[in-house]
Amino acid sequence: MGRIFSALVTRCRRAVARDGHATVFGTSSIFMQQQNDTFGKLHQRFEDDIEFNLLLNAYANGRAMIFVNAAAAIAVGCFLYPMKPAYAMGWVVAILLLSLIRRIKWQHFFDEVHANIEPGANGSLEDAGMRRAFIRKWRFRYAAGLITAGLLWSFILERSISASVDAKYFTCIVIAGLAGGAASICAPLKGVGRAYISSLLLPSAAILAIGPSSDPLLAIMAVICCATLLFGLSNNHRVHRQALELQATNSGLVRELTDLNQSLEKKVTKRTRDLEYAAMRDPLTDLPNRRGFRTVTNHILRSSRDFTIGVIDLDGFKPVNDAFGHATGDQLLIEVGKRLKTMVGSIFYVARLGGDEFGFILKNRIDPEDLEAFGNALVERLSQPYELTGVVAEIGASVGLSRAPIDGSDAEQLCQRADYALYFAKQFHKGTAVLFEPEHEVEICQLARVEQLLRRADLSKEMYVEFQPITDIRLGHTHAFEALARWQSPELGPVAPNLFIQAAERSGFIVELTRQLVRRTLQHAHSWPKHMRVSINLSARDIASMDAVDALIRIVRESLIDPRRIDFEITETALVCDFDQARAALTKFAALGARIALDDFGTGHSSLSHLQLLPLDKLKIDSSFIANMETDRASQDIIRALILLCRSMKIDCILEGVETESQLKMVRDMGGRLVQGFHIARPMSISDVTAYITDEQQRTNRTASANRAADRPAWRRRA
Repeated sequence: MGRIFSALVTRCRRAVARDGHATVFGTSSIFMQQQNDTFGKLHQRFEDDIEFNLLLNAYANGRAMIFVNAAAAIAVGCFLYPMKPAYAMGWVVAILLLSLIRRIKWQHFFDEVHANIEPGANGSLEDAGMRRAFIRKWRFRYAAGLITAGLLWSFILERSISASVDAKYFTCIVIAGLAGGAASICAPLKGVGRAYISSLLLPSAAILAIGPSSDPLLAIMAVICCATLLFGLSNNHRVHRQALELQATNSGLVRELTDLNQSLEKKVTKRTRDLEYAAMRDPLTDLPNRRGFRTVTNHILRSSRDFTIGVIDLDGFKPVNDAFGHATGDQLLIEVGKRLKTMVGSIFYVARLGGDEFGFILKNRIDPEDLEAFGNALVERLSQPYELTGVVAEIGASVGLSRAPIDGSDAEQLCQRADYALYFAKQFHKGTAVLFEPEHEVEICQLARVEQLLRRADLSKEMYVEFQPITDIRLGHTHAFEALARWQSPELGPVAPNLFIQAAERSGFIVELTRQLVRRTLQHAHSWPKHMRVSINLSARDIASMDAVDALIRIVRESLIDPRRIDFEITETALVCDFDQARAALTKFAALGARIALDDFGTGHSSLSHLQLLPLDKLKIDSSFIANMETDRASQDIIRALILLCRSMKIDCILEGVETESQLKMVRDMGGRLVQGFHIARPMSISDVTAYITDEQQRTNRTASANRAADRPAWRRRA
């Protein structure tokens, strides 16, 4: 029907509260006037709605009233017909004709209501003026029919009085009954009900009081009855109106709650969409995150079968982040995301998977060669310098690729296999794009199994150390023994060192493994000759924090071995991870008295400047140069140059991988002194080390005795 009064008052109050700031700008009087006008309009609409509902209820009761009126007229006419047939017939016809007209108008009323109020109508009664005119018109017609009927009943009473006493009383009873029913039936329209009751009873009272056959008692009773019914009508009207107002208020509250609920639903829906969007996005780069990447991958799988997933890992991001701060690191990640977005012509979807890892999706089928070419072009693009705020940063990238449906049928499998390819790229082909191959998964699964078994291993029983000598070929004695970790697994048997070391580094278990092996190695070395050194390998994780460094220093001190007999070997790869931290860690080892060796030199990413910046005592030339030296002139030149470099820097040069007499001779001719390799000795157990040391001491003693004997005078030797 319309908005109810209470809801409109509430809205006015909300509007006042919402716009109350208008007083700050000196417009309070104009604002309050506008609010009062709005309030007045809403109040008038509420009143119109109540009046319209009252009119509807009155007409709803009108059908029964018309029927009762006609039935009562027929009964009175039948009673009067024997005495006054002409009057009785004429009067009944008049009442029935009036009832027919009222019934027709009653139908017209509801037809007009339905035509203008029901859904799909023209809605003319929504206009306030039209609605008030409609109410006035049909209230007048309702009143005209009732008052006309009331006056006709007064006319028949006058005829009944002259007919007989019985007719008078019968007619009075009927009129009183009609008036009594009108007190409730006409209650919706109080004014009309009053007019109808008055038209029934007051003229009848006058006729009974001053007519030819007056009956003052009945006249008084008619007046009293009229007053009582009018009072009852007022009460009924008040109750009826209050019921409508309460109903309207409840309906309004329901509508308010419905509107509020719909508004809340819209807000919740919008908020849910915002949260879902936020859950799918990376706040830093505004790229989709890992969850969004998986969702889109699954969606593409349902609509397309041929596409490629790529996973990118930035190389060298951590040093930039540590050196220049997280703000610069964040800016670098944003720029990487922008570079990936610029390739949207080729890349269908780009996401940041977390940290310095990104992902992308390529649409349609692409040949493996083209995929790798695209991946390498992407690496090249990401490797170009980044001009950040006050900093020019350079990083690299590695890419792993997997194809659907060849490499997987769901997002989880495709992403996992792209990760396998990425891991393979970072381990063996850093700075390139690698397409997933089944052997990658085999290797990763093998590493995962080794990692799990390693975590459950009893290190004191399963792990042991072998030692390979580093020989001084000029002096002909052992300079040091390099400690090499070995693992005899109950389930796997002997595990290749490169496999379990790689698994331990991948999982971070290498730190605990190193501490166990260092402790055991130093226990063995404690009984060796004081001039004999022990060389221990450290991983990048072993020097990644000063806490890890301090733990190793405590182990050295607890061993009671002279730290000056210890060489700590570190690879170039460990330096690249965090050079400043590596330098601080190695400096602390050097302060302890230990010597520092740079292992596998020439194969990593170190630069010659690192040789000056680090507290190095030894340089170990990678075995790959020794393996090619007999046939490759370039390898010979590199070895010769490195030996001279070490000599000029006053650090020892150790040549690894000497496996033949020919290689040993070439190394000796080039000026090499410290040599390690299978030609000298293979890695040996601690018991074999003891025998090796004993044999060497005996050889040394025999050589020394022979030399002393050779230096004696001839007469002493003959004696």
